[in-house]
Amino acid sequence: MPGAAPTPPPLWAAYFAYPAYRKKNDKVNSYQERLQGCMTYSMNGKAPPLGSPELVAFAAYSYWLGMGALMDKYGVPGPVPELDDEELLKGGKGDDFPLPDAIVRALPVDERGKLPGRGYPLVEKPTGGYSPQRGETVYRQHCQLCHGADGQGYASAGIPTLPPLWGPDSFNWGAGMHRVNTAAYFIHENMPLGKSIQLTPQQAWDVAAYINSRERPQDPRFDGSVEKLRQRYHQHTGYYGQSVDGGPVLGAKAYPNFPPQQDSGD
Repeated sequence: MPGAAPTPPPLWAAYFAYPAYRKKNDKVNSYQERLQGCMTYSMNGKAPPLGSPELVAFAAYSYWLGMGALMDKYGVPGPVPELDDEELLKGGKGDDFPLPDAIVRALPVDERGKLPGRGYPLVEKPTGGYSPQRGETVYRQHCQLCHGADGQGYASAGIPTLPPLWGPDSFNWGAGMHRVNTAAYFIHENMPLGKSIQLTPQQAWDVAAYINSRERPQDPRFDGSVEKLRQRYHQHTGYYGQSVDGGPVLGAKAYPNFPPQQDSGD
């Protein structure tokens, strides 16, 4: 559950970090725009339009979690204050965002984006680097029970219960989790599920490299050239546009984005 622990990271930490600039789309994003990004990249889906009931519901839930926690922490009595939809969708990081005086005094605007759970705890890159080959061994030992030997996870009644980590139904090449360092930070803190920290930093980096050296859906920003996209958006610890162990260039035969580009009349 997104409100249960700080390290997944939770929705309430993200809510008070927006509006904020994102290099990913080179603009200041509202909270609803950040949610759209999660759906487009991490979920490889089609995000609801701005102002939609779905985004209002997500924003309201995030606000309720975050504001409730802050009110408890700073001794503010009463129910969580109501906001209109327009205000909810902006996010909680703004000079004009309505907050109780006790929270305003304790939490200046610049500190709101630093709540516990904002980002993952950093795990230093191993001095010997990281290896997909070693990572495969870590995966077999610690990950495949939940995510399957083929990395495709498990579903119940057609609904994923344990998510795929690569392949046609996984997060796509534009998701933050395709970066080896980001995946390593998350894995080290949170995986295997429910067991707290079980892997060494080396194991976390290695298994992150293994997972992210496998093909997945295309980066939604793809414009026909893997190399151009790699140069523009993938100058980081990832494998997009590269060949691993002599295999095909990753991204060149990426799976399609979901849902397919076949809108008919809306």
